[in-house]
Amino acid sequence: MALIQSTRNSLSELFSGIGDSQFCARCLLGASSKGILQGEDTAGHKTFWTNFTQDVDFWREQMQFLFAVRTEDETRQLLARLNRCSCQLSDPRIMAYHQEGRKMESSLLVRTRVDRQTSSVAFINSLLVVVSTALGFAHRKAVAKRTAKRWPTCPEDLLPFGPENLVQSFIIWSHFIPDNLIFLVATQCIDLCGSLLIPSVVNSGLTLRVIEVGRRLFDRTWETIRLRAEGTRRAFGKTFVTQTGPILQYFIDFYDPLPLRQQATVLDGCEMKAVQLFSLLAYVANDPFLCLQSSKVYRVRFARRGLAFYRRMRLYIDPLPPILLHPEICELYVEESSDESSEDEDENEDEDDDGANFEVIDGPVSHPEQPLEVSQSDEHVRTAVPKEDPIYDGLARTDIDHIRNARFDLNCSARDCPNSIQTTGREFQRCSGCNIALYCTKKCQSDAWNSDQYPHKIICKTLQKLVALCGSEVIFRFPDKTYYPEDLATLIIEKWKQGDVTLSDLFQIEGWASYRNYPESLPMRECKNPGFEDYDDQVRQLSEKNPALKAQYLILKKLSFGVEYDMMRKMFGSTRMDD
Repeated sequence: MALIQSTRNSLSELFSGIGDSQFCARCLLGASSKGILQGEDTAGHKTFWTNFTQDVDFWREQMQFLFAVRTEDETRQLLARLNRCSCQLSDPRIMAYHQEGRKMESSLLVRTRVDRQTSSVAFINSLLVVVSTALGFAHRKAVAKRTAKRWPTCPEDLLPFGPENLVQSFIIWSHFIPDNLIFLVATQCIDLCGSLLIPSVVNSGLTLRVIEVGRRLFDRTWETIRLRAEGTRRAFGKTFVTQTGPILQYFIDFYDPLPLRQQATVLDGCEMKAVQLFSLLAYVANDPFLCLQSSKVYRVRFARRGLAFYRRMRLYIDPLPPILLHPEICELYVEESSDESSEDEDENEDEDDDGANFEVIDGPVSHPEQPLEVSQSDEHVRTAVPKEDPIYDGLARTDIDHIRNARFDLNCSARDCPNSIQTTGREFQRCSGCNIALYCTKKCQSDAWNSDQYPHKIICKTLQKLVALCGSEVIFRFPDKTYYPEDLATLIIEKWKQGDVTLSDLFQIEGWASYRNYPESLPMRECKNPGFEDYDDQVRQLSEKNPALKAQYLILKKLSFGVEYDMMRKMFGSTRMDD
C-alpha cells in the first residue's frame, strides 16, 4: 500500500503542469511505466488500480491535459515540445527513466506497426492506455449517481471542458495517434456519460472519423498481405486484431443501442462507407496470408456488421443503391431470409378460422396507429405458431437481449421521457412487479402503466413470467453488457419452452422494446454519398485473388409496414405497482 501511495505521489509530482513540463516525453513515459509496472508487480493488477484510482485529483489532471481545448496546430506544437529533451541525464534516476521509456516506445509500436513513432506520440498513447485501464474499473451506475468513491466519481470527471470539446479532442488526437485505442476510450466515456455525451457524439464527425481510420487500416493490411514477408504478415495479423477491436466496440456499445433516428443521424452521408468498410475487412480477415488464427470468426463478425448497416439503410433510404459485397454478407442474408420464408409458410398453414396471421419483417417493428387492445377472443394467438418453429429461438434470444438491456439501461423507461440517471444524478426506481422497467418519477411510472400502446400493466406481467421461469432476474445480469454466453441463453430458452411461454409472449416484449427504441418512422430519402471512390476496383482485386470469394450484389426485399399486431394481444390481469 505504501508503494502504491509512493507511486501516486511520484507521478503526481512528475506530471504536475505536464503541458509545460521540464521533462521530455521519453522521460515521462519511462517514469509512468516504471511506477505502474512496479506497483502492479507488488500489489497485483486489481489491487493496484483499485487504489490508484482513489487519487481523484491526479486523474482529473490527466483528463484536463489530454483533452484540453486545442486546435490541430496547437496539438502538433505540444507534441513537438514534448519531443525536445533537456533532461539532466547525469541523474541516475532520470537516465533510468529514459531507458525505460525507450523500451516502452518499442512495446507500444507493436500495437500499431507504424513505420515511425515519436516519443511524444508514444507517451500520449501510453496515457490513453492508462486512462482506458482505469475506466475499465468504473461502475456505470455509481458514476451516473455521483456516488462513486474512485475516479471517475461522476460523468463530469470525464467532461472537463464539456461534451462537445471532448468529442472534438477524440477526433483531433486520432489524426496524431496511430492506435485505435482512442476510439475505445471514446466508447468508454460514452458508456459512462450516457445521455450527457451521446447528443454531442451523434452530431459530430466522430463516427465518420472511425470509418475513415478503419479504411486506412484496411489499406495498410492489404499492402502488408501483398508485399511483405511471412514474418511481417504474421506479426501484422496481431495488430489487425488489436486495431479492429475498438472499431467494432464503438459500433456495438455506442451505435447499436441508439434509437433509429439517431442512428440515421450518426451515419448520415457515410452509410455506404460503413457497409463497404466491413465488406473490405471481411476480405482481408479471410486472407490466409494474414495468418489469423480464427479467420472465420473475424470474417463472420465483420460480415454481420456490414449486413446490419445495409439492412438498416433500407429503413430510410430509397432507392437502396446496389453494392458489391463480400459473399459472406450475402450468405448470411440468404440464411436469415430462408428462415423467414419457412416461417411464412408455417404461418399460412396455421392460419385459423378468424384469419389471424402475422408477417415477419426485416428491421425494427412498425407500430399500429390504434392502441393495443385486450380481449378474451385473443387467447387463440397463444398457439398460432408452434414453438418448434425457427422463429421462436431467434425471437427468444432477442428478448433476452431486451431484458438485459433494460437492466443495464440508465434511462427512464417511459417512452418520451428524456431523463437518465446521468442527467439527473439521482437514483431511479424500478417497477416493483417486474423489477425491470426503470422510472425517474411516479408520473412516468403511471404514464407507462396506462399507456395506450404497450401499457406496462400488460408488459409487466409478461416480464414477470419470463423472469420467474428462470428463478430470478440475476441470470440476466452477466457483467459484460455486450456479450451473453450461449449456454445461458440456451438454458433460458429451454425453461421458457417448458413453462409454456408462447410466441405471443415473446412478441409482446419485442414490440415493447421496439416501441421505446423506434417511436416513429423516418421519412425516406436518397443516398447522399456513393461511398469510397475506389471501392468497386478494390473489391474486384480481392475477388480476383480468390475466385471463391467473388463479390456479389445483394438485393434486399422491400419492407412492408402493415404488420398486424393481433399476435401481441393477450388477456392479462393487473399488476400492483409502488404506491
